Amino acid sequence: MGTSYYYFAASLPMLAFEGAPPFSCESFLDDCKRIMQPKDFDVIYNVVDGTGTVDNSVAKAWQQFEDSFRNEAAWFRASEINRDPSDYMRGERSVDPLVVEALAQAAKSSDLFEGEKILDLARWGFLDTLVQGHFFDIEFLIVYAVKLKILERYKHIESRKGREVFEAYKDFIAQQEIVNKVT
Repeated sequence: MGTSYYYFAASLPMLAFEGAPPFSCESFLDDCKRIMQPKDFDVIYNVVDGTGTVDNSVAKAWQQFEDSFRNEAAWFRASEINRDPSDYMRGERSVDPLVVEALAQAAKSSDLFEGEKILDLARWGFLDTLVQGHFFDIEFLIVYAVKLKILERYKHIESRKGREVFEAYKDFIAQQEIVNKVT
């Protein structure tokens, strides 16, 4: 059994998918670095940063899920434009019904932002399953960090500048769809 971080974990505010992040990921990582054992902090940092390898079952499960999620999204998008999906895959394709359903629901959404929320809600749900039975340990803190990163992303998107960038991206995607239909 690993180290427990009772006081740190208990002091963290609850996170809700539609809620605002109580603090930044950077602030959370600063606290983790100050409070946690260096090897545990490295795991959390690598998960949040998306770099390096991790030696933790929850972190590995999250990375595998995210890889599967991205591969399935690449498969779905490539199929939509009649391209070979294997050209866009990283690793093996593993079909997860949760991911397939989320992608199908997001594709039905007429609003790109709402589609993104559908996808992130599926991620959030998977994180909820990972954290079951974990309350004060590194696994709880890993899931907390990833959820905080999701909320922080929405905070940036919903800001005025973030909304402008998102709208420009939407326009770019719409133009790409027109070009793909013509070719």
